[in-house]
Amino acid sequence: MRRSRAPLQIPLPGGPGKAPSGPVQFRGDWPGLFIRGDHAVSVAMCIRQLEKQLGSAIKGADVPAWNRLTELASLIEVELVEKPDAQK
Repeated sequence: MRRSRAPLQIPLPGGPGKAPSGPVQFRGDWPGLFIRGDHAVSVAMCIRQLEKQLGSAIKGADVPAWNRLTELASLIEVELVEKPDAQK
């Protein structure tokens, strides 16, 4: 998986600081979930740990929920872990 696009840069209202992980909504769009980069890396590590623990029981299985989780882990690994410039 390769990086798809540059991160969306949004100024944090109220000045400098760190945006917390949590719900976010842009105007009338569906609410979503913002996960800070450091939290996202932890999520990816947890997914990979589950993958190791489940081993062959889940490998190759067509389980949509599991497939989505591993896609999410890959996205985090490519966008945040393999790209140190994303932390600037």
